[in-house]
Amino acid sequence: MLALAGALALPAPALAVDHVSLYVSPSALAAGTGWRLSASVPAREFQRGGELLGLTLRRRFLSGRAEEMHALRAALSGVTTVTFNGRRGRWNVRNYVGPVLSVNMQIVATGVALPLRDYRGCTGAFVEVPVALNGMFVLRTQTAFFGTIRRARLRGVVIFNQGGPAGCPSTAPLGCAPFTSLNAWNAAATQSLHASPNGGGVLGISFRQTAGSTPIANPDWYHVMTVSQFAPLSGQLPTLAVRIPPSLPITGSGIFTAGETLESPPGSCSMTTVRGTFAGTFRTRFAGWGVRSLTAEVDQAAYVESR
Repeated sequence: MLALAGALALPAPALAVDHVSLYVSPSALAAGTGWRLSASVPAREFQRGGELLGLTLRRRFLSGRAEEMHALRAALSGVTTVTFNGRRGRWNVRNYVGPVLSVNMQIVATGVALPLRDYRGCTGAFVEVPVALNGMFVLRTQTAFFGTIRRARLRGVVIFNQGGPAGCPSTAPLGCAPFTSLNAWNAAATQSLHASPNGGGVLGISFRQTAGSTPIANPDWYHVMTVSQFAPLSGQLPTLAVRIPPSLPITGSGIFTAGETLESPPGSCSMTTVRGTFAGTFRTRFAGWGVRSLTAEVDQAAYVESR
């Protein structure tokens, strides 16, 4: 009887879970109207040896027609910041990404786990459970607008495999949804432009900025401005024009000139890729990070059509 009582007093064994991913729900920022903070840490099993840590500051404005995003991304080499046993765990970033981010928060399940048919193309005993995070979260933006963002409490969900095999195909199935896009980028891949008539039309420009360096990771900020609900492309190949209506947060124009054309091998999907040159200048103003200009006059450009 004493042995039985002692056994009952011991803590329950930890559940054998794997493929643990953390998603922190958006929370409002004091910096300005509409700004929200969110985070994502997909399981390292979906990466190549480490986690992909993501923090995002985002706002939508102009009645949803425009979006501004500042995304901190860091591929962590050989480390795990999120642990979870099915009921509780911890998110501990330590000094993996340098002074830009410090996190040490306890994770506690706040509801029942709901089964998922699949997750990120993987099948298994995947479930999603709501969680509360308590502890220290400090994001140092080094900008006057956002300043240092601190949180003692956050909420989100954890997705994990409850045990047993998880089948993840090595390649994702190819989709055949028709789309058209024009992409251009500079040689260092620190600036890029994307324009597409799909979904009512969209154009976005992106700027990559280093956020430091550690032995574990080289975190970067990605500053992205996107505008939608207009036709960004006009003309016909071999020359396409990119133009933006007035009164939008991105200004500028550019010209794509076609070069080499590549056709995909015969199959269920048909894709045409036209490589070429793009010349133009685009400008926007980011909250916190100021005015940025994208000036393209390079060979790194491609027009893609999928049918």
